[in-house]
Amino acid sequence: RTIPSSYSSTQVKSTGLTTMTYWTQDSAFYDKGQCPDNAKYYQDKYTGAFNYTKAQQAPVFITNLLFNQLNQSVSDQIVFLNSDGQVVQYTDDLRSSIEIEPRSGIPVNLVVNLQTNVDISSDNLFATRSSLMCPLFMLRRTMQLNSTQVHHF
Repeated sequence: RTIPSSYSSTQVKSTGLTTMTYWTQDSAFYDKGQCPDNAKYYQDKYTGAFNYTKAQQAPVFITNLLFNQLNQSVSDQIVFLNSDGQVVQYTDDLRSSIEIEPRSGIPVNLVVNLQTNVDISSDNLFATRSSLMCPLFMLRRTMQLNSTQVHHF
């Protein structure tokens, strides 16, 4: 599955180069009711989560970090705390993005921030009140060309 991105009108200086920043499009995370094109990916349970169940044969969903853009009824069930016990708030620097040097098309900075979750359905055996989206792990990856690499272009 490809994840569409949209151009940000700001140009950022990155390692001495002027770059164009692209963010992941919000519509990539919409359910099929909000974005009918997502029906082919079985995006019918949650807005704000990629349904990865078919590929994993388990109720796995990929979201932005800290459940950003996920249905509020789901995201309100989990609170993320830092090591000091303070609530962690989502900020734009946690968004996935790519910065590209426009003349060469070379990506000079890449940020991938995603979270993998499992959906635990309500169950009489465990007496859960409702379904729960439980975070498994957060993926935070960055790539940036350093000034030596930039000067080789």
